[in-house]
Order: sequence, then structure tokens, then C-alpha cells
Amino acid sequence: MKTQHTPGPWDLEPVPYPEESGEDGWYLHRGDPEEPLFLSADEVSPEHARLIASAPELLSALQQIVSNWHPARPSSPAFMDYVTAKEAIAKATTNS
Repeated sequence: MKTQHTPGPWDLEPVPYPEESGEDGWYLHRGDPEEPLFLSADEVSPEHARLIASAPELLSALQQIVSNWHPARPSSPAFMDYVTAKEAIAKATTNS
């Protein structure tokens, strides 16, 4: 079964004035700017926050590459890269 997700692009914004609000982290805007997802700095590193925010674009780019890529020989290194890319797409888009 395919998963449903909010299409990108997603925007990442640091929490303004964390010392005043008591919240330290980022707001992840996923379509509706009025309802961002809060990512706590205690639970999510800056690197992971950026990766989360870029996930829709990364998935879309990988899907486009795979749809235009047809390695000729199953024994070639490129074929293994193709299989790995297909598995990554399945992991991101299928409920397990």
C-alpha cells in the first residue's frame, strides 16, 4: 500500500526567540503555513532537520532519475545502484 504524504517543498524555519518562548528547534512548514510541525532541538539535530525538510524533493528527484534510467546488464555496478534506488523509493512510499 502506498503512503500518503504532504508534497514538497517543505520549508524549515528556526524558532524565533527560543529563550522567550521556551521552545528551541525548528518549524517545518508542509503546505499549510498556519500549521507547522515543531521539531524540538532536544530530539532532532540541525542536520536531521534539514534532511527531513528536503525529503520530498530528494524523493521526487530519485523517482525521476529511476524512471529515466534503465541499466542494460543486471551484472553491472549501475544495475545495483538502480536496485538500491528502487528499494529506497519503496521504503519511502510503502507502508510496511
